[in-house]
Amino acid sequence: MLKAAFATAPRSELPSGWALHRVILRPPRRPGGNAGPVFEPPTDLYETTDNIVVRVEIAGLAAENIEVALSSDGRVLTISGRRDDPGAGSPRKYYTMEIESGNFYRQLLLPRPVDAEAVSASYSEGFLEVVLPKRGHAQPARRQVPIE
Repeated sequence: MLKAAFATAPRSELPSGWALHRVILRPPRRPGGNAGPVFEPPTDLYETTDNIVVRVEIAGLAAENIEVALSSDGRVLTISGRRDDPGAGSPRKYYTMEIESGNFYRQLLLPRPVDAEAVSASYSEGFLEVVLPKRGHAQPARRQVPIE
């Protein structure tokens, strides 16, 4: 959950009738609290007949800068990486700054177990799509229970 703090510029610096508000976002930290602040990219999680699909909007980086991991029980998907600001280090004056940069991290509890061996991921036009085939429900073999 993001927390926001608001600051208002002195009225003497603004045109008459205008108010300036600055939003400072304090994004969540990774579990363990040792990796510094991160942002969570917009994410869709949905289910089809055969798959669970996760779609993440994270433009502006190479696929090799994204890490996708599935927990050993096949229930938790973790997506992380880093998007660098291409203009970092050069002097600039922002009028609008909405594109987040830095580390990102998203962890999702999947609605049901998936087949970890068949998971696939693709990255195209700024979207990461992870397709997680549902794990089949094997019917237990019929067994006669002896009566003692």
